[in-house]
Amino acid sequence: IRFVIFGCILAGASLSDLKRMKIPNRLMAAGAAVSLLRLAEGTALVQVLAGLVPAAGILITVLVLRAFTGRSMMGAGDIKLIGVIGLHLGTTQTLIATAAACALGILLYPVIKGKRFPFAPMLFAGTVLAGIIGIYTVNYLV
Repeated sequence: IRFVIFGCILAGASLSDLKRMKIPNRLMAAGAAVSLLRLAEGTALVQVLAGLVPAAGILITVLVLRAFTGRSMMGAGDIKLIGVIGLHLGTTQTLIATAAACALGILLYPVIKGKRFPFAPMLFAGTVLAGIIGIYTVNYLV
């Protein structure tokens, strides 16, 4: 049930980002709260919180780039969404999801060249891909 709710939150974030270029904080808070169900599933709190590491790394990178260029390369909502994804999937799958989202953004760049574009739908697609890769890897290794 956690993944169904998580998927709905990702879909809501994607639709909001497409429509308004904004991801509501209430949606991110709900996503973080639902991630606490991982604790009930037996995941250690340290493991759940470790999922925030990719978002922290991206936040630092964005802030450094902003200091040098004067431009923001990514919205705060996108970074918070990566944090919520990390709370649900863990560090490794979040890195895969983010890399896949970035690759999708690069592929779409010729179409959106020079325009601001919503990144949440790409994160949604990357997360689905990371989930598939995770399931395939687990089934392959076990």
